Amino acid sequence: MKNTIYALAITCFLACSSEKSKQALETENKLLLAQIDSLRNPFKEFDKQHQVSFEEAKTAKTKIDKERKETQKMSEEAERQSAKTQQQKQLMEYEMQQRVENEKKAMVRNNIFNYVKTYSNYDVQNFGGLTNVYAGIHNQSDYWIEEVGLTLTYITTNNYVHKTEYLILRGIPPKTSKSQYAPNTTRGVRLTTKLHYIYSSALDLRQAY
Repeated sequence: MKNTIYALAITCFLACSSEKSKQALETENKLLLAQIDSLRNPFKEFDKQHQVSFEEAKTAKTKIDKERKETQKMSEEAERQSAKTQQQKQLMEYEMQQRVENEKKAMVRNNIFNYVKTYSNYDVQNFGGLTNVYAGIHNQSDYWIEEVGLTLTYITTNNYVHKTEYLILRGIPPKTSKSQYAPNTTRGVRLTTKLHYIYSSALDLRQAY
């Protein structure tokens, strides 16, 4: 009987000890897992922060790229507008210069005898007649003259027209004079010159007088 009681007591003790050991092991496991989690948390937090920083940087870069493109687009548009404005300004200046130049040409054409003047020189012989005769023009304009025609009239003492000669001068630059020898005569005491036609492409002028 005593042996039986002892056996039961030992069995209960062992069972209780085994139960306590199991509970202790589970508790230790829980503590260990908690410690592992506590060690992992900083890395998780770091990963989380790193991920947030990366997303923020990516968003910021996208925004900067967009702003840079918009700025570049605005700059290019401003350059195009500036070039267009400059072209318009140059065109207006050119048109103004052309208008002024055309008005100037018209004034010269309408007053051609004030800008293109004839002249002559000669020697009068004792008994009449003209020698060393030459005639020309003064081109006082700012325009090239391709060709002019002069009428030379030889006049005697009684204002009788002895004869008429025609002289052609070519290639007279602006602000210069050009002359040419003309025929001598055995009669006459004086010579008159007259512009009877002029051609100037610069003046858009081809006119007979």
